[in-house]
Amino acid sequence: MKKMVLLCCLLSLISCKKELEKPKNFIEKDKMTDVLYDMALLNGMESMGAFYADTTASIITASSILKKYKIDSLTFVENNRYYIELEDESYFQIQEAIKKRLEVKKEQLNKELEAEQEKLKLKEEDEKAKTVKLSTTPNSLSKLVLEKQMQE
Repeated sequence: MKKMVLLCCLLSLISCKKELEKPKNFIEKDKMTDVLYDMALLNGMESMGAFYADTTASIITASSILKKYKIDSLTFVENNRYYIELEDESYFQIQEAIKKRLEVKKEQLNKELEAEQEKLKLKEEDEKAKTVKLSTTPNSLSKLVLEKQMQE
């Protein structure tokens, strides 16, 4: 019987969960998605070593992203924690939206890269064709020499 009472007390303590309160400076889900998207881009650039100049690395920081959205770091942390702790899978949905946006951006950049590579390839082929054409076309002096030889 004591075990049963103890078990009931334990279960009641475990089941008593503090209600999750919205942060004082609440960030809407769409805005939070945008902030986390920019943070994901920043983290990706940092991990790939995309910053070659010290000036670029000092301009693009997490603080600059937060300034862009007019959010202080404490507000961001509180809201990030809030979305993580929500039981409606909001954070998972935010992460999925970010993943889709990153995939779309990757496809867009790949298309632009392919177009640029194609332009360079065509330009190189055009330059080769001009070089071949110039080397096979006699200049005016050569023409005169050929004409004189024909006349003699």
